[in-house]
Amino acid sequence: MNLNRNRLLWIVVTILYAGAISYFSAQPVTESGSSGHLSELFYNLMHIPAYGLLAVLTSNCFSRLGRREVLISFAVVLIFGIINELIQLSVPSRSCSLIDVVLNGSGAILFLSLYYRVRAGRT
Repeated sequence: MNLNRNRLLWIVVTILYAGAISYFSAQPVTESGSSGHLSELFYNLMHIPAYGLLAVLTSNCFSRLGRREVLISFAVVLIFGIINELIQLSVPSRSCSLIDVVLNGSGAILFLSLYYRVRAGRT
């Protein structure tokens, strides 16, 4: 029963985190005094840890963590990122970006690789 509670907790946390990503990505971009190339680069690079963490949370929803579960987690996060980018087409001052999809996938691969190696080393 404890295992089921842990999995349920991971599922709830993952859904809440994915919801937060969706909420913030659906907000129009507001103009700020410090906008420019550097802030845009920083904003784009933040996709890596955001989607990396989502990938790790997604992988924790499984009862075990093998290569199959890692691949499923990656696919789920990549599809989620693509859908988020497509939704941004309808948001004023937002656009659908292939670069963002690549950064999302890169974050998922990086974080899942590290997490899988750390978890594999503990067992």
